[in-house]
Amino acid sequence: MKRFIVVFLATLFAFAVVGLVASVLMSDSIDTPDGVDRLGFPFVFKEQSGPVALDYFSRGKLVADVAIAAALSTCVGLCVVRKPL
Repeated sequence: MKRFIVVFLATLFAFAVVGLVASVLMSDSIDTPDGVDRLGFPFVFKEQSGPVALDYFSRGKLVADVAIAAALSTCVGLCVVRKPL
């Protein structure tokens, strides 16, 4: 059980890191006057920009991102601790 928890948390952490990297790669440069900041992986659940005042947040996409991360972490944890037949 301890091994499952460690692998589960490590996979969640890896998913969070991938989300942050994707956020940096998808967002516009800070030097861009009308740059858009985006957050979320695989679904973009938040977009925010400067002068245009674009502010978008999707609670459903956030829930989907968290559900995908939890399901993937559970699957990886179960695969690692599963004993071969």
